[in-house]
Amino acid sequence: MKSDAIHSRPHSPRWRPLLPLIMVCSLMILKPAQGAQLTVGDKFGVWSFSCTALGVDKTRCGLVQVVKSPSTEKNIIKVVFGYLGKNGEPALIIHTPMNIFLDTGVLIKVDQGKQLKMNMQRCRPEGCIAAMHVKPEFFKELSSGATLKVGFILWNEKKIPVIVPVTLSGLADGMARIKKETAPALPKEGEETDLML
Repeated sequence: MKSDAIHSRPHSPRWRPLLPLIMVCSLMILKPAQGAQLTVGDKFGVWSFSCTALGVDKTRCGLVQVVKSPSTEKNIIKVVFGYLGKNGEPALIIHTPMNIFLDTGVLIKVDQGKQLKMNMQRCRPEGCIAAMHVKPEFFKELSSGATLKVGFILWNEKKIPVIVPVTLSGLADGMARIKKETAPALPKEGEETDLML
């Protein structure tokens, strides 16, 4: 004699009380959790979420975009954006080639907006770094703009001007997620702010 328990159909009276629970469990399996924690490598348009360890249980995170030369596929610049300032304010960091003309530095503007000059922080064998704290009005430009134009002069006998377009698509969404889900690692009072990532 076959067991009723094994061969009972889901619509039989003994299974009906369990149907809502079965449906909820199925939805949980099929639907990913909302607001999942950001992980390194997550994409927002062409921007990638990246973190650098500062010490035990301390990280600094931001959005990174590397722009390559279309002809050589070599990296031209790396752009980092995040809440990296001393008080958690937005900051922009640009890694450039080593041989740039430091007197001119790095100039930027969003679409046809106002041109701004970034502060040069340091140069290392792999390249130079320019950084700036981003004020609210410029943050709005970055969030709503299409392209950030990054300009500098390569230092050689000809002093070649270079303008590199950086796509801003996805930046606003990524910054909103970072602000919501990560906390910036702030320096101690009196320490020099280092915007490196």
